[in-house]
This record gives sequence, C-alpha cells and structure tokens, in this order.
Amino acid sequence: MNSGYGRCGCALLLGLCLSPPILVHAQDALPDKFKIDVGVFFVTEIDTTVSITPTGAAAGVGALVEFEDVFGLGNSERVPRIDGYYRFGKRSRVDFTYFKIDRDATRTIAQDTTIGDITINVNETVRTRFDSETFEVAYGFSFHNSPKVELGINAGLHLTTLDIEVTDLTGGAGSEQADAPVPLPVVGFYLRYNISRRWRFNANSQFFFLKYEDFKGSLTDVRLNVEHQTFKHIGFGLGLNRIDFDIEADPSDDDFRGSFENVNDGLQVYVFAAFGKARYQE
Repeated sequence: MNSGYGRCGCALLLGLCLSPPILVHAQDALPDKFKIDVGVFFVTEIDTTVSITPTGAAAGVGALVEFEDVFGLGNSERVPRIDGYYRFGKRSRVDFTYFKIDRDATRTIAQDTTIGDITINVNETVRTRFDSETFEVAYGFSFHNSPKVELGINAGLHLTTLDIEVTDLTGGAGSEQADAPVPLPVVGFYLRYNISRRWRFNANSQFFFLKYEDFKGSLTDVRLNVEHQTFKHIGFGLGLNRIDFDIEADPSDDDFRGSFENVNDGLQVYVFAAFGKARYQE
C-alpha cells in the first residue's frame, strides 16, 4: 500500500506482533462464542480492469479498460463493514463478512475507448457507475483450539454482485451496462493468537481458482488484524485486508460477458462486541 493508512497499519501490526507475549490462562480467555465487528473499511487502493465482450463476439474479444485511469473513478473509498462469527461447539464456527463499495464519476476522456458495443471518442464526456456488494459466509473447523491459540480451516461462499454502467453524455454513443452476481466457493485457514489477556492477533485467508469451459475465476482474500479487549464485552480492532478478484465469463451470459479484475487494499478500524465463553478442545 502506498497510503499513510497502510504504512501506519503495517507498523502497528508489526509492533504488536513482536511485543513480548503474556501467558493467558483458561479463565482469562477472551469471551468470543459470538463476536461481531462494526466499523469502517478504508479502501486505500482500488485497481479495476474490465473488458465487456461485444454482442456476438467470441470469448476473449473486447478491449481492457482501466476504469480509474480512463473514466476517473476514485481509487480510494471509506465504506461501512461488518464481520464476525458464531461458535457452535468446541471445533465449529461460522464466519461472515459484508460491505458495499459504490463509485461514480463524470469525466471528459482523453482517448478513444471501446467497451462492449459502444465506442466513445476522445474529448467526449462520460458518466460511469461501478457498484460492488460483497457477502462472505464460511464454515470453520478448529483442529487446534486452546485459550492461547486457535488454528483452523474454513470453506464457504464469496458472493460479489457487480453493477457497471458507462454512458456517453455528449457523443451519442449511448450506454453499456453489465450486472451480475458472482458466487465463488472458497477455502482457507484462520489463526487466533492471544498475545496477552487483552490483546490478540488474528489472521484469516480464503482462496479460490476454477477454470471450466468458458468460465475462469480466482480470488485471494487475506486479512490480518489486532484487537484490544478494552471492556468486558467491548473492544477495538485494527486490520489490513487485501482482496484480489478476477473472473472471465462466457459471452453468451446476458448479465455479464467479458472479464473483470479488481484489487482492493485497505485498512479496517472497528469496534467489536463479544459474548459467551468459548469451549475448547479437551
């Protein structure tokens, strides 16, 4: 990350991880049978490349367009975000995440640009809208779960809904629109490490890759955060998140035909509520 948020977040995470650990006894374990995080996702770097296949063309046909550079979409956003999990038993838990990023811009473009069935000429004014909504849910199995350390694997669904619209306001080329839900099954792992009675470090990652006929998709979602249990049930957290999402869809799909690549780097700042005592493996 090139932003101040990223540098500060990395420095804090590194400092906390290198701090001397304090032994945590079972009676001091953080209450976390149910936990919910509510805060702000500072998306500090957004890179979006889209290709929409013209009607009737074969797969892979269509110019790649960098939306931030060509259409002037902002490359950083601040959006609300919710994360959390619920445990049911000593080994099992369900994790969830939700956030939405809506962006729009109006710009006089500096180059001829073709997207889908329309071509927009240089010096014409374009209005662009790009909305994405993300929901993740995953089942986690803790193969090691103690008051000090939890290690587990997870599997679930990452669903991103895309809504893209590009409209030529001055040249008469018209508009191009694409929207589609993109469900991707994911697998990954997670780690919880109690640094001390009040501090803990979490890591969570999910991955996906599939190539089948005219569909190809991949996803990498990595999160690192530190938390402070400030009060009995309430605390604060700071984290880093990178989401790299890439799909290529069949041009016969009426909703979305073409390819889409999106990279989001960001910093999370949140307050969390945790209730209940976790049950650990014997």
